[in-house]
Amino acid sequence: MAARNDTKGKAARPASAQVVDGCEWALQHNAPSLSKQQLPFLMHQGNPGCMPDEDASLLPQLKGIHFQPVFISGVHRSGTSFLYKALSDVLPVAYLRMFDIVNYNRLLAAYKAGTIAEEAAAIDAYLAAVGLKSRLIDSVEASHAAAEEHGFVLMAHSRRGTNYLCTANSQLFSEMCAKLVVVQACPSGVVLMKNPFDHGREAEIARLYPNAKFIHIQRDLAACLSSFISIMDVMWPQVGGIDPWIYSLLSGCQYIFAVFILLDLIVGHQRTMYQVARNLVATTLAIKASAARAFTEIRAREPHRVHDLTYEQLMVDPEGEVGRIAAFLGLEPNATELARLGGRVAPRASRLHPSITEAMEAHAAADTGRVADRSELSAWTTIKSLVPVMAPGDALRAVKRQQPVRLQDA
Repeated sequence: MAARNDTKGKAARPASAQVVDGCEWALQHNAPSLSKQQLPFLMHQGNPGCMPDEDASLLPQLKGIHFQPVFISGVHRSGTSFLYKALSDVLPVAYLRMFDIVNYNRLLAAYKAGTIAEEAAAIDAYLAAVGLKSRLIDSVEASHAAAEEHGFVLMAHSRRGTNYLCTANSQLFSEMCAKLVVVQACPSGVVLMKNPFDHGREAEIARLYPNAKFIHIQRDLAACLSSFISIMDVMWPQVGGIDPWIYSLLSGCQYIFAVFILLDLIVGHQRTMYQVARNLVATTLAIKASAARAFTEIRAREPHRVHDLTYEQLMVDPEGEVGRIAAFLGLEPNATELARLGGRVAPRASRLHPSITEAMEAHAAADTGRVADRSELSAWTTIKSLVPVMAPGDALRAVKRQQPVRLQDA
């Protein structure tokens, strides 16, 4: 968050404040009536999994709770967030809210105590106090009810700390779905979920949950990748490498952004963006290929489990597409909310980010036939790919001088 002038009688935030100090500063000066006791997740930001498990004694109540998971499946920036919000607004489904993520270990306890509405209001006041009107990465409103990815819960509360659904954390995922059905009083038992890190694993998920259904959204790949890179390009300088929305959900994620800020400093912004783009192109192509095989396998056995649409179709006719998804799921949409989606929304013109254009051309030119692994979409892989071009001994000096190092000649 950038420093601001004291134009309304509020003390100016120190420019050097990090996100932890910054959020607490904002609470103290912008919302003095709020206390950390009203926001339990703030007391466990170092490791959300360490929040006391107030639900432990209540978990037996979940036995026998029926649920049907429905997965919105697509790569990052393919329209999954827009679709998630539209469906959660229109259909009688349970879904994962920001509130559920930051209070996961105490959802049933809060429900039993009847304090969810009060605590949700406190979270909205907190988000307003720290100046978050949207999630920064898109225009989705920052609120306790914002639909979010289940990867945050898997990462924080599973032993392996993975952010995608697999056999090892399926018990946690099932517990999560049952909790949401209970806490949100969802009679249909349908739990709508979204997590782009699951994309490409649909065949395994289909075997884990035989009653699951999939809504597969696709968008022009270059447009997806350009959107992803453009967000990173703009957001790093804007939030100083730390996103307060992500910090609120899972503070460990903030270090991913901090790593890229450091890379900017060491090797320069242009080189960092290009290498991120190269890894992103290779990984996304591999994920799409894996997803195509998974959906081919599922459709061959049970075609009724998959519904396909494109981002472009959704933007042109959101009311019609959501209506068709409602029929696919056998659910009755809320007519008032559905009508609000009406009207033709022209798809935004896609301007390709130069790093993506260059990376796609380089990938096509290489054409080695190598299948990339999804792990390439990681901060560590980007670091490793940049290390060989860093002049030895210059990295530390660059950090001290706060300027890019000289790259060795390739």
